[in-house]
Formats: sequence, C-alpha cells, structure tokens
Amino acid sequence: MNRPGLRELEKYSWSAPNISLELTGLSWSFAGFGEVAAGVGGRGYRAWAALQLSSDRYIAKKLRKDMIFDKLLSALIGALVAVISIFIKDHLIVKASEKRKNKQSKLITFKLYANPIIRATETLCWRLKEIFEQRGAFLLEGNPRNTFFQYKYISTIYRLSVLIGWIRAVYREFAYIDTSESKGNRLIENAFMEFQKALADGQHLELSILIELASCWKISLKSLSKEEKAKLAVKLENIVYNIIKDSKIILASKLSDEEQVDLLQKLSDTICNEVHCTEIEQKVIKESQNTAIREISRIETWIYRDWQNAIGDVMLVKIENSPRRYDVIGYGEFEELFEKNKWIKKVSKLFDNLNVEIDDRMDARVGQLKRVYKAAVGIMEAFNDSNINQETIPENSLNKLTKFANELDAI
Repeated sequence: MNRPGLRELEKYSWSAPNISLELTGLSWSFAGFGEVAAGVGGRGYRAWAALQLSSDRYIAKKLRKDMIFDKLLSALIGALVAVISIFIKDHLIVKASEKRKNKQSKLITFKLYANPIIRATETLCWRLKEIFEQRGAFLLEGNPRNTFFQYKYISTIYRLSVLIGWIRAVYREFAYIDTSESKGNRLIENAFMEFQKALADGQHLELSILIELASCWKISLKSLSKEEKAKLAVKLENIVYNIIKDSKIILASKLSDEEQVDLLQKLSDTICNEVHCTEIEQKVIKESQNTAIREISRIETWIYRDWQNAIGDVMLVKIENSPRRYDVIGYGEFEELFEKNKWIKKVSKLFDNLNVEIDDRMDARVGQLKRVYKAAVGIMEAFNDSNINQETIPENSLNKLTKFANELDAI
C-alpha cells in the first residue's frame, strides 16, 4: 500500500488559495505525523488517516465560511453601490434638474405675461396722462355723469385694476419658483415693487404733515434724527386717526371748532414733548387753527399691499389648457362687479372727485397717481431692458410716455 507522503498532503493547502496560514501549518503537521505514523504499521496508519480526514473536514468548513463571507461582502458592496446610485439619481441630479427647470420656468413665465402686462401698463399710462393734462373732468362729481363720462370713469378704475391683477398673477405663478437668477428678472420685480409701493406707501406724507405743523407753530425739529422724525410723524397720525374714528368722520376738518382746538393742542403738546420745548399756548393754536386743520385733513387713499393682492384675486380667472394659468376678467364682467365689490371700491376711491388742479399737499392722491404713473412707465422700461422679446408697444409711444413722466413734477 502506498502511503501518502508530505507532498501529497500539501495539496490540501494549495488547493484553496484563501485558506489561512493556520490551516496550512496544520496540514504540514498532519503530514509530518503521517510519515511517523506510517512507520508503526497499519494501526498507526489508520490513526493517521483519521487525523487526515479531520483535517480535510476542517479545511472544507473554512472554505465554505470564506465563500459565504465573500458572497456577503459582494452583496453588501452591491447594495451600497445601489444606494449611492439612487441618491445621486433621485436627489443630486433631480435637485440640479429642478434648479434649471425653475430658472427656465421663471423666464418662460415672464415671457408669457410680458405682452398682457405691457398692454395693460400702456393703456393705464395713456389714461393717467390724459387726466394730468387737465382732461379728467369725468372724475369730478359736479359734472353730469353722462354715459360717456360714466364709461371713462369706470374704465379708468378698470385699467388700474387690470394691471394690479396681472402683477398678482405673476406672483402667484412664482409662488414655488426660485426668484434669484438673472438681472432681467430683478429689473422687472423691482419695477413691480415700485408700482406697489406707489399705491401703498404714505410715509412721506406723514413726515410732510409733521414738518408743516412744526412750521405753523414755529417749533424747531433740528434736534431730531431722521428716524425720530419718522416715529413722531406716525405718533401724530395715530392721534388724528383715533379722534376722527371716535367721532365717526373721515376728515379732521369735519370736527367742531372746539374739537379741532383740542386735537391741535394734543398734536402740539406731543411735538413739544419730543423736542423738549415749551408747550404752545391755546391762543396761538386758535390763531393757526385753519391752517393746521387743513394740513391734517388731506385726502388719502392708500391701497395697501394686502389690499392689492385681494384686488388682484378678484380680477383673475383661471384658464385651462394654456401655458398661462391666469387671465383677467373682461370689462363687461368688471362693470357688474363695480357697484358691489368692496375691493373694487377701494380702487374707485383713488379717482372719486379727483381734481389734479388742487394743491397736491391737500389731496395726496394727486402726488400718489404721479408716482403710480412713473412706476408704470418703469415697468415697461424694465421689460424693454430685460431682453424679453415683446412688440406690444412701439418705441415712439414708450418715448412719449417716458418723456411725460420726466415732466410730471413740473405739472
């Protein structure tokens, strides 16, 4: 019988490259033992064979474990690669794609709304220009409200409401779109904000009233900073508002003589307290009563930003199967809303009995509409400068409207 030698036993260690050094050493030990055992006869050989079989089983068991480990490791690596691929595909790539889509969507939306906005802006500017050129008799209550005058009056309100509506439509479209891209986009948005500010902001008027009252009572405001003047102006406005509200009137000029003097005394005391000067005597208050009351009885019709949003919502209708989501209501439907909708009435108050020949310090609406006109021209110029193609207003028309905007302050 041929007994297995050392080299024959070594094949167990070489047949499995992944086997550990521990097993290789064991194989060598068993091989050496086999050589010794073979020399003592069959009984020794059987002992050696048993050890050899045990060694084979041990090696096979280790091989199976290594194979299982390799499979698990491969599966783990595969799963990790899959997770990373999904993250890149579903998060990073999608996010980058959405950002590009947002930029494209905003530019596309501006282009979609450019023409109707510019048309609405142009028609409003021509009507305001007509009013400022002393052709706004249709706004005055003293004149007969014939069919033509009634149309001109309502259509003026409609034109302003339409532009408010289109701007509202753009902002509703932009609700979920990134708004911080191109210079052209910023130009248009800034123009929109200037228009909204012209309708809503009366801070300059509050300060003007403070200055006029201080001048009337010869109170110096030099000790106050710009911020302190602004706060004091608001404080005076609140005093006036609370008194006329309690009296259920609109203007301070509707108060009785005694109530007017009491109101003016409170206003003068408030100013003196802020600048730390001696309070004004009631005799002086009465002497300047008419002038001071006139200053605080200015007609104001501010259309605040939330009101503008509400007006815009009234003017909009949703449309289907169109690149644009919104359109504005027609003039016929607007006429039906005119008499019954409270938001439309807030626009009409801006034009009711408006006389542009009156000193605009007494009727704040005159100055307000001048700023609205300039801001509207600014919207057309912003679209014109933003490289968004549009052909809705001829260049000579835009030049005429721009030229008039520069001349408004002299009117």
